[in-house]
Amino acid sequence: MAPVNYQQKQGSRVVMNLKRQLVPIFYSFYCLKNCRYIIQIRLEQNIRKMNTYKSPLAMYPYSSPLLPVVNHFERLQEEYYIHKLISLPGLGLNGRDASFACNHPEMNMVVTDSLEIKDLSWSTLLLTNLPGESPVKVAHILDVMGRTLSIGKSVIYCDASRDDIPNKVWAIKEKYIDKLLIYFEDFTPSRGSIFTGTYNQINAPIVLVGGLVESGDSLEILLNLATHFTDHGIHPTVITKHSIGQFFGFHTIKHILNQPGVTESQKIENLNMFIASLELEEMSNVILVEAPDAVMRFSDSAPNGFGILTYMLTQALRIDSFVCCVPFELVDSQFLKMLSRDFSIRLGSPIDAVHVSNVIVDSARVLETHKISYVHTALDRVHKHIANKFNNPSIPLFDVVSNGGEDLFQFLCGLLNLQL
Repeated sequence: MAPVNYQQKQGSRVVMNLKRQLVPIFYSFYCLKNCRYIIQIRLEQNIRKMNTYKSPLAMYPYSSPLLPVVNHFERLQEEYYIHKLISLPGLGLNGRDASFACNHPEMNMVVTDSLEIKDLSWSTLLLTNLPGESPVKVAHILDVMGRTLSIGKSVIYCDASRDDIPNKVWAIKEKYIDKLLIYFEDFTPSRGSIFTGTYNQINAPIVLVGGLVESGDSLEILLNLATHFTDHGIHPTVITKHSIGQFFGFHTIKHILNQPGVTESQKIENLNMFIASLELEEMSNVILVEAPDAVMRFSDSAPNGFGILTYMLTQALRIDSFVCCVPFELVDSQFLKMLSRDFSIRLGSPIDAVHVSNVIVDSARVLETHKISYVHTALDRVHKHIANKFNNPSIPLFDVVSNGGEDLFQFLCGLLNLQL
């Protein structure tokens, strides 16, 4: 080996020291350059860690009325988490945040319109079909259901009652008995000795949530209140017009309202018996009811169902509190007072609280189609409208979408004398 002199040794030490100083610097630059990727990876790892005990679920077909379900999904059940939202093609939701169509705060959950049955990132498909939406053809639902089950995945299917479920779905259930989960309203009240007549008093306080426009955030308010009551140890019985509520242990009255060959007065008696039996069965501390339709006639050109179903419901129940969802442009002190007086006579309850919705009714399209059409404006317009027009409103105003609903929950607890 060739001898190494002192100067060579010193030079080597300088180079080594320089390397020791430069390596951390270059590494820091590398980390800064790639920090967003590192953060993203860490975030995904944490999400996977949090959801290790839950099954990944895809929801199909997703549309804007399902946004409240997505928003509260994790708090309403503990078995699944939503991994993918899939819409029908042509709705303009592909690549958009789930909240896009409603102009609500972003949820960081992007919608796709590509249904890939063989996608290994999810193991369960939640099939949905909402009232008020253009119903998805049964043949398409059956096709998607069959293809999903055939590769070993699970399917969850919800409907209002056993009679509403197509016979072919039951045939598929026989073949995939453990993989196809069907939820429907299966609670049957019995006319026992505890009931003294055809109309029964209900002791638990009843909160009605409805809107001047049928899709004006009433489901968001209902689910928000349900989670708040549950979190505070107050057991709610929840009744919604959406069949997907069966999946969360909620109930529906759609099967009663749609009973063929039954008079309206008999339907009212059946509603009363059904909810009185539910109160007894579930030992309810409070009953939350979503109005089955818009709560009143909208205009001469668009009657909007006249609020007939809600009127029938309020004949079956004594409403203790009414939360009304109102488009922000209609939020005016005199107008709300007039509405409240009308509801007090017609529905048996004044308006106790108003949720101010970011819905704007498209008047020109209403005149053209004779149906309610609307868009969603930015929430800051709602805030400005309230701030400019109201200091001490006679009917309390709330914005549950922006503020989370804790203030409305506390207000209702005080109004109904519920102990927290």
